[in-house]
Amino acid sequence: MGKTTSYVGHNRILPCVLTLAAFASAVPTPILSLSTNFLASVISYHGTTPLLYGALECGNLDKDGSWDESHNKLILTNAHYLCMFLEHVQALPLVFERLCLCVAETQRLALELQAIMDYILVYRPRMTGLAERPSEEGTGGSESLVGAFTMNPTVAQEFCRAGIPVWFIHPLNMAGKVRIDSVEPIQEPHHLNIPSSSCRLVIRSIHVGAATDEEKYKAIERFTRSHLNAPNPFNLALPQNAVEPEPAPSTADQARYRPYKRPELSRRGKQKPASMLLTGTVKKFDVVQHPLLPPLVDTWLHGLLSVNADKSCPPCAAFGYALPRPDLFVTVKSAEKLTLMITSWLRLRQGLLARLQVHFSPEVKNHQMWRTILQMDWLHPQTGASGARGEQSRRDQVIAFLNGCHAELTVDTTLSTEGCWGHKSSSALGNDDVREILWELAETNFRLEFSALDQKLSLKTDAHHCKLVGECFPYGQWNLLHCIDLGSVNWGLVHSNWMQRAPYVFSMRRCMQDWRGCPTSLSSDKSKYSEADVVQIEKDMASFYCETFFMTFGRVPILPRRLPRTPLVPFIPEARKLYFAQESGYILDVTKWE
Repeated sequence: MGKTTSYVGHNRILPCVLTLAAFASAVPTPILSLSTNFLASVISYHGTTPLLYGALECGNLDKDGSWDESHNKLILTNAHYLCMFLEHVQALPLVFERLCLCVAETQRLALELQAIMDYILVYRPRMTGLAERPSEEGTGGSESLVGAFTMNPTVAQEFCRAGIPVWFIHPLNMAGKVRIDSVEPIQEPHHLNIPSSSCRLVIRSIHVGAATDEEKYKAIERFTRSHLNAPNPFNLALPQNAVEPEPAPSTADQARYRPYKRPELSRRGKQKPASMLLTGTVKKFDVVQHPLLPPLVDTWLHGLLSVNADKSCPPCAAFGYALPRPDLFVTVKSAEKLTLMITSWLRLRQGLLARLQVHFSPEVKNHQMWRTILQMDWLHPQTGASGARGEQSRRDQVIAFLNGCHAELTVDTTLSTEGCWGHKSSSALGNDDVREILWELAETNFRLEFSALDQKLSLKTDAHHCKLVGECFPYGQWNLLHCIDLGSVNWGLVHSNWMQRAPYVFSMRRCMQDWRGCPTSLSSDKSKYSEADVVQIEKDMASFYCETFFMTFGRVPILPRRLPRTPLVPFIPEARKLYFAQESGYILDVTKWE
């Protein structure tokens, strides 16, 4: 197609959905969480989904190899991006402006994909003389096309022959030699909804230069791809070339400054024998158990307890949490406090999930800070003079709380609505509802932490590895791991049937094989696997993950949990395909070739 024909595109646009709004959320910047299927069906109904089948059909039609490789690559790339954008739009909540941007990118990709296929199948054969334009179309340009500008007379003739609107631009030095027969007014597309108000999105310039510069199109492609990256709230790496100065070594004896809890000394202050130091007990992580807290999976619990929890072991300070820990809610002293914190979480939930976008860089919070946030007075109605006095203080807390979101998210300190879980208000929740809420928190945290650890340790970043990260979880997308459906409860790594767990175990093990320091017990493959083999892989995988996470992030990881009661929901993930060996009771691992 080249640069000239890059403007060709069908003059269609999808309608804007302006009726969606936040519901029972303390974050009033429109967070879209309702009518998800309706929004996706609107996009599909207007011809987006059929384009994908058309793109694949176009790829299959090129059996003689006459198409350019660039055309094939462009079609497949746009079709792939289009699928990912549809998944991204469907995985709400999103900030309204970000949702509009995703829809606009989806529209652009759909129009460009349609334009590419029409160019190859319809217009290019007319340009090269291999096909004639139907007589019923007339001699003018098609009104359904945008057209193009060009200064090349050959391109102008080819476009006229194909029926594509074309504007031929004459050089300025030819102005005295060109006859102007008439001047036509510029026509505006009245059927397009072009907003005139300013947008609150903070978007940097992606390219500065000439319109014909090839780097412009590369910058557009990078910008499109940037929307589809995986969020990583733990990405706190230092800037390049930023090295912290080492402290000057001290020659003074530090014993006088730490007279207490010196395990190497006896009660009388004398050095203990080496034999006594070696027989000391290994510290373990505390595991909270509560009737409302879904229990940890046994395999992952044993992996956690195998780690030496001594805080002096990690070479870094402890990282915070992207979302509250689930055990935070059940360690309070009263049922009223538990209800208060559950309500606060439900009111903040959509906004906090909307923060988990690749364009935002929200700060992770430590355990105590999350407890404070869920008990802040700005989440609850204020009356009288006390509310007026504390308004500025609460506003400052909100600003600090939402740092990194480019002012696209705010917290309304005047709302007094209850939180909602499904179709229930927070005051009507039962014990099973609370367990579901805490399970979702545990699962979301686990997926985010696994993705963050993978980004730190993985030696590969190709598409196959990203696909493996998503396949570690039920219906998982590597860039949308924080979007979890309640129907995936007790699936994947926590399924009670070892054969149903095996595909997810194999995917996670294959992922870990790309990590630095992967043990040989996980890096070696077998031709077939029994139940005992899969269970052993799970144990090795859980121990390696817990140890590596603790040494990388300096704190205890949040691990998967199993609900004692499966919720009644319409969506249930499809069972992963199993490949059985010829010998009964054995299955195959095909993740290497998928």
